[in-house]
Parts: sequence; C-alpha cells; structure tokens
Amino acid sequence: MRAALVVAACSALLLVAGAAPAAADSLVFAKAGNIFLANADGSGQYQVTLDGSPSSPYESPSQADDGTIVALRTLPGGRPQIWRMTQSGGLLNPPINTPAPGTGAIDARVSPNGQLVAYWFVTTVNDPLCAFCVNIANQALISHSGAFTNVNDVGNPHTGGWPSWMSNNEIVLTNGSGTVWTYTIGTDSEAQQWWGDFANCDMICDPAPPSTLLDAEASRDGTKVAVVRGDNQETIVIYLMTGAPPAVPSPKCGLTGPSGKFQNPTWSQSGQTLAWQENDGIWSIPVDFATCGTMGAPQPALIIPGAAEPDFGPAAVSPGARPGCGNPGNPTPCSGPPGQQVTSAVVKAKLTAFLKNEVKALKKLKIRGLLKKKQLKVTFDAPSAGTLTLKLTTTGAAAKRTTTLASGRLVFAAAGKKKVTLKLTGKGKKVLRHKRKLKGTLTASFTPKGGKATSTKKSVSLKR
Repeated sequence: MRAALVVAACSALLLVAGAAPAAADSLVFAKAGNIFLANADGSGQYQVTLDGSPSSPYESPSQADDGTIVALRTLPGGRPQIWRMTQSGGLLNPPINTPAPGTGAIDARVSPNGQLVAYWFVTTVNDPLCAFCVNIANQALISHSGAFTNVNDVGNPHTGGWPSWMSNNEIVLTNGSGTVWTYTIGTDSEAQQWWGDFANCDMICDPAPPSTLLDAEASRDGTKVAVVRGDNQETIVIYLMTGAPPAVPSPKCGLTGPSGKFQNPTWSQSGQTLAWQENDGIWSIPVDFATCGTMGAPQPALIIPGAAEPDFGPAAVSPGARPGCGNPGNPTPCSGPPGQQVTSAVVKAKLTAFLKNEVKALKKLKIRGLLKKKQLKVTFDAPSAGTLTLKLTTTGAAAKRTTTLASGRLVFAAAGKKKVTLKLTGKGKKVLRHKRKLKGTLTASFTPKGGKATSTKKSVSLKR
C-alpha cells in the first residue's frame, strides 16, 4: 500500500480526518520549472513565475510568514542564485549570489520573518591522508535574504545539509548519516547534535537502526518532528517532541511505501497537517495526537500531481496585480539593459516619495533660508543606474513666463541612495529677494540607464 500508516510500539499518535490546516495556509511548490502557489488542500493553484525552463528552472521554493517567496535558480552559464519575490512574481531585489563552492546553493529555505535564507552545498576536498584522493564534503550556510552574505557574516554551522527553520534564529540539519543536528544563530559556535538514530529508534523503526536521516522538519507549535528515514528514503517517521532541543523526541508513527522516495516534509502552521513530495507529486495527511493505527484512520492523499518541493506558510494565496515587466511573474522585457530594468511605475513611486520630502524641506527652510543657503539637499533612492534631474519653477501672472528658480542633476552608477542638491539659479536669487510668498512647481525626472525618462510634479507654496 502506497504511503500506508505504520504504527510504532506504544504509540500515542493518530492520523485523523477531522484535523486540517488553518484556512489561510498556503503551499508554495515547484512544477514544470516554475513556482506555483495553492491552498493547503492543493486547490486554487496560481503560477507565480512564467519564465522557468528545463534548462533554467526555479527550485527549492519556500515562503516567509508574510508570503514573500524565496527560490533558487541557475541562469545559463551561471551558478545558483537566491531569487526573492512577491506572490505575484515581482522581484524584491536583484538575484543574490552565494559563496557556496562545488554545487553552489542547494535546498534554500527562508526564515519565518523573511530576513535570512539557509541553504547547503556539496563539494570535493583533498584527503589529508592520500595525496591522490579527494573526499565529498557538505555544509550548510546562512545568508541575508536581500544581500550577498559571506560564510561567517551571520553564523556558520560548520556541517550539515537539508536545513529547515525551527524559529527565526534556529535551524534543523541532517548530514546524510543517522543523526539530526540544530544550530542557533548568535548562541552556537557550530551545529549541535540533537539525536542519533541508533539510540532513538532501537526495536521500533524499520529498517533497523542505525539508518540514514534526512529532511528533518519541526512543526511550528513545537510538538512534532517529521524525518525522512532509510537509506532509500522509504519512510517518514513522525516524532513527538518532549521539549526544545536538546530534549530528544520520541518516535511515534511513520509512513511507508512511497512512489519512489519521500522528500521535503512540511508542516502546516497548526501542526495538524503534513505534506511531502513523492515521485508522482505532493501528498498530504491530517495529523493529531491520540492513539495510533485505529480502524478507519485516513490514508495519505495525492493533492498536487506532478509537483515537487512543497512548503507550507501561514499567508493566504493573495498575489495581487502582476508586475509590469522584467520579472519572473512577467518576463516581458522592460526598457534598459539586463540588471538595469525598472518599470515606470516603480520610478514614479520613487519620484513621488522624493518630491514629498523635497516640498517638506523647502517649506521648513522658507524663502529667507533658501536665499541664505542658496541650496537644499534631499536624499533620492534611485531604483537603478540612471540620471535624476530636478527643477523648481514659478510662472509670472502677467507674462505667464516660466522662470527656473533652482535646479539639480545627479548621475547614479547603480541603484541606491544619494543626496541631490537643488541649487538656486541667478534668476532665482533675484526673484526670491523681493518675494514675501511664492507659488512654484517642483519637477523631478529620472531616466534609467538605457531606458526612457519618467517625470512627476508637485506644487509648493513658500513664505518669507
């Protein structure tokens, strides 16, 4: 029987039909090279990315509590990068490189608060006892979700693979052996062993211990741990947590007979539903504490055929509008070369925020202060490389002639924040010298490198 329920001796766990994930839970998963979202039961599927391909697929999707999605993708000729996006497929920052050697980043998982990403890599190292030999080594690493992060910048477990998050600063690790490890950022100098299969599965687990443990995943409520067990990944063992690590959990129930292999177990936020990957898709089963193996207990259900790498999250499926261009959710090219592509909507939002601060600063400075300082500096957050121009103008009532009172221009080599100087012109000094109050217009324009200009205006009233 595929994925049949097996019973551990003296078990106190039951899989019951009445248990279900919270209504807002969602599943993010990979399918046909792209990232998808669905409700917890597999319904309501939404395709997040549109540009994945067999040669450059999105892999290892996971989601933060706010719905932010993180995945890995390797562009042709490149190495695996961390891609961070909204549910609608809008990139939140350019893809991030990692320092991982060998395979590069594997199995990336974002922390619940979305600030960190844990991943691992496999590489070869020289054998210290054999000049002509090499060994295979693997290790987990941790990165900031929005910026390149060196090996020791956040913390270094110094071992392990297949990471998953227990909290915003603690991860669970396995390393292809019969042990499970934990690592706490800011507390542990290296990963700490949580438990070993031989001591924790004697006379209970099948096959007999010690056996390989992979893909450990703790429920958010701290009551259960699911681990893929067996050299052929033929079992998922569900353990009852008796306390936070280092308290050793107790094995209670398991699932056997997968289609191929068990992979990527993931818990709903309530800890009442477990989902996982088999060769034919994503399966799930409701889980609750009681007695194990009673008659009529539900069997696992295939909820998303052909899908892989599921990850539960508490955010509902609510993607909103697609990005305008140049994103995984809309690969239509934007104006400008790769790496510098931004939508006019993004530029306009940046300009609007900038002008709001500029008007506020001008009103505070007043005409007298502007004449005294002859300039005003305000920070602009450029969305990409490009050029910002700024003008303060006024129009005479009689001749209806527009006079430029002040202007500024700044070239950005890359996206980022810089102070832009609005400097009085000669005519501006003459006009302001005799004014007790003045109505003007601030105009800001930003031209992305290789793209088209976007402009916006805002009225301003100044007093002496």
